[in-house]
Amino acid sequence: MAYYILNESLNRKILGKYPQVENTVYSCDSWEDPRFIEHESVSFEKVNFTPITAKAILAKKARLNDFMYPGGMGFSKKPLISGKLKSILEVTDKQGLQIYNSPVIYQGNEIEDYWVLNPYIFDMQAIDFKNVDVYLMEKYVHKIKKLDVLTYEDFIKQKAMIQEKGYPYSIYIENVHILENTTSDFLILENVEGGVMYLVSERLKQHLEAEGITGIEYQPSYISFNEWLAKGGLREQLYGKA
Repeated sequence: MAYYILNESLNRKILGKYPQVENTVYSCDSWEDPRFIEHESVSFEKVNFTPITAKAILAKKARLNDFMYPGGMGFSKKPLISGKLKSILEVTDKQGLQIYNSPVIYQGNEIEDYWVLNPYIFDMQAIDFKNVDVYLMEKYVHKIKKLDVLTYEDFIKQKAMIQEKGYPYSIYIENVHILENTTSDFLILENVEGGVMYLVSERLKQHLEAEGITGIEYQPSYISFNEWLAKGGLREQLYGKA
C-alpha cells in the first residue's frame, strides 16, 4: 500500500496568504514553563496532564484550512489541525499520539476548534530498511557516511551508538519506503527529512480528499522533498506552481 507525507499546501489560492501565520501568542514563559508543549519534558513525550499550548495568529488574508504548519515555538515539527481532521485521525489505529487544543486567532476572533499533535511513539518498525538510505549526519545537514542498515534492529543499534557520540552527530533516513504488509492508515516517523513525518495510507488519503480536508499536499513517501519540489516535477504536476 502506498503512503504519503502530509505537507502543508504551497498553493496561494488555498493558503490565502503565505505564510499563513504571522505571529504567536503565549500564555506562559515559553522557554521556562515545564507545562509548555515545547518543554523537553512534554514535547514528544507522554504526559498525564494537559500542556499549555500556543495560539497561532493568522494573517488577515489567510484562509482557515484543516491542516497547517505554523512552525516556531509551540509548533516545532507539529502540525495544527482542525476539529474535522482530528475526528478522522482519532478513529485510525495510531497509538502513542496525544492531541491538545490549540486555538487560532483569525481576523480578531479566537477559533477554538484547532488542535496540535504531540506524538510520543513513532512507527519506525513500519519502515522497509532494505529500500531506504540511512546516514550518519553532522549538525543535521552534512552526510558523513551511509550506514549499513537492513533491518529495524540494525537501525536501533546504529542509533544507540550515534546517541552515545552526542551532538553534532545524528542518524537520518532518506527516501522512506514502508513495508508492504503494513496495514496502519496513519504513521508517524522520526529521524527523517524535516525531523518528523506524518504519513497516511492510500486508503486514508482518498478518504481525506472525499471529506474535503483542506491545506494538504500528499507527497509520496519514497521521494525526497527536493525531488518533490523540482521544477516541472510531481508536485507541480499535481498541485500547480508554488
